Amino acid sequence: MTPVIFILGALLLGAGLWRMDASAERIWLGLTKLGWLVALMWPPSAGGVFWELLKSLLESLAMAFLGTLLAAVIAVPLALLGAGNVIGNLMLRFSARRLYDGLRGIDTLIWALIFVAAV
Repeated sequence: MTPVIFILGALLLGAGLWRMDASAERIWLGLTKLGWLVALMWPPSAGGVFWELLKSLLESLAMAFLGTLLAAVIAVPLALLGAGNVIGNLMLRFSARRLYDGLRGIDTLIWALIFVAAV
């Protein structure tokens, strides 16, 4: 099956190159301009805001770390509430698991809207 897929891929690549009227000369001339294109993509300097960018990067990393830590602190007690070998009360365990189902059923975008509106 793999040789068939390889042959079909090669045929598709060849058809695409033929459709674009590609030739070895055009590809070589395009490669010589690649350095110019990469130079345009790379900014010569950060405009003197390097330390501000670094500070913002560290703030983002700190927020990600604290968010993960807060989620873990909240998740561990909730996980223990839903564990059958920890909580003997069937009603409490059932309620905790239904709460998990409800929280899991809300899409991430909805959570983002709720938290953005709260801030």
